[in-house]
Amino acid sequence: MIHIYKGAFIKRPSKYDSLHSLSQMLWEEDIEHECKLSADDGHVDELEVTYDNDTGPKLLELDIISQDEYFLLEEEEVDYITIV
Repeated sequence: MIHIYKGAFIKRPSKYDSLHSLSQMLWEEDIEHECKLSADDGHVDELEVTYDNDTGPKLLELDIISQDEYFLLEEEEVDYITIV
């Protein structure tokens, strides 16, 4: 059996000064995610968030994704997003 997942990349919202601070906020909001670290300096390089019916509205409410991004992610039935 094969599973195919659809992902999307979005840019970190400018109101968060770093991916690390965004990650802390996601944990505070009980949004599970995975941090990927840079091999060069060990800083958070990207965040991978499972996208589902609960996560999408939370990300929209917290201004992590825009209304347009939300509708596009819903339309495309994305399984996860990577925030860079």
